[in-house]
Amino acid sequence: MCPSEPRAGGPQFWHEGDVRFRGLFSAVVVAMGIAAGCWAQSETGGAVWGRVAGPGGRAVSGAQVQLENATTGEHSDTTSDAQGTFHFDEVMPDEYRVLVRARGLSDWEADNLTVGVGTTARLTARLAPQTLHHTMLVDARRVSDGGADAGSEMGQAWLDALPNNGQHYANVARLFGAAAPDGNGD
Repeated sequence: MCPSEPRAGGPQFWHEGDVRFRGLFSAVVVAMGIAAGCWAQSETGGAVWGRVAGPGGRAVSGAQVQLENATTGEHSDTTSDAQGTFHFDEVMPDEYRVLVRARGLSDWEADNLTVGVGTTARLTARLAPQTLHHTMLVDARRVSDGGADAGSEMGQAWLDALPNNGQHYANVARLFGAAAPDGNGD
């Protein structure tokens, strides 16, 4: 039947094929509306993705990565994977600070990282070997066994009592500026 032909019970305005098209068209419009709502929800924030690299550019797995909001001080933590990568998703738009720590390597940080709506901030944290600083305090007082000639010689009993780790006592004596070998190698 065509739309102009009368039908029992009144005129018909759509062909049977047109009704199916109208149903399909309505379903597509509804699906697009739902998808648009989901898309709008996922586009309220951004993301931060990165890679942690050590000496020689090798991936650092297990590095602790902290993303701190510069405005609120709130932070999120994650760990780099076997490829050294990490990510923070659904990050609210703002300014951030990123701090990366890994055992045996120096800390790395980035300030003023801007995250915008629907954007992904990408960065590479290049960690250098950690520099170790040790301070040793040496007390260099004059050694004396309390004898009359204190200061000129160290007595055998005193040397025998020194913890020497199996080394020859003469090597210990040479640590003191006034000590000299006696000609016998001792």
